[in-house]
Amino acid sequence: MIVTGLKIEISQINAVDLNNILDRQFEIEESMEKIISSKDLDVSLVAVTDIINCNSEIIALGNRTDVIEKAFNVKLKNNRSFLKGIVSRKKQILPNIMEASK
Repeated sequence: MIVTGLKIEISQINAVDLNNILDRQFEIEESMEKIISSKDLDVSLVAVTDIINCNSEIIALGNRTDVIEKAFNVKLKNNRSFLKGIVSRKKQILPNIMEASK
């Protein structure tokens, strides 16, 4: 998807235990890097959503992760950040990224 000149892919994994997913961050990032390269993306974002507590941990890679940091007013550490209360790609993640990329 192209958002205001930003070529981005947003994926989401819903889980009850985020640690089971985040323990595999290295593998997830390897896949993300392949997708970035094959699709010539600026950013690949994976939201790992805790469906019990209604929060997400994001993993973001690419040459424009600054837009992700701006969209959620966070700093990525080890390519990750916690987003309290963020659970929807369509209603919360994408609109924030669209606004930040203007």
